[in-house]
Amino acid sequence: MQWAAEGKGNHNPRVAVSVLNGFAVEGLSSVAPIHITAKAGETIRLDASKSSDPDGDALTFHWWQQPEIGRTKVTIDQFDLSLATLRIPTNAKSDTIHLVCEVHDDGPFRLVAYRRIIIAIEQ
Repeated sequence: MQWAAEGKGNHNPRVAVSVLNGFAVEGLSSVAPIHITAKAGETIRLDASKSSDPDGDALTFHWWQQPEIGRTKVTIDQFDLSLATLRIPTNAKSDTIHLVCEVHDDGPFRLVAYRRIIIAIEQ
């Protein structure tokens, strides 16, 4: 209603994710999923600190695994911060892990944006 009544309003945040381990990834500031190839036992550090909000609102972060995809379950350390860490279990091979970085602003209606990270685990 704000848009219709006043021609202005809150905007969704923009999620930018980078991988700190030196993994080669593309499209860090787009909305396309990020694809990573990793090995069992590796630790992956994901950084969403360059995410922004067009209105200058403060951001909160929540990292989570989409449980319906893949057999391998991971624990995400610091899941509620812009920097998250996860370790691929040593028994995980030939599987795919789908993570989501969920970012909320603190403006009116607490708008949200998402970014998917797809990790393919090598044999």
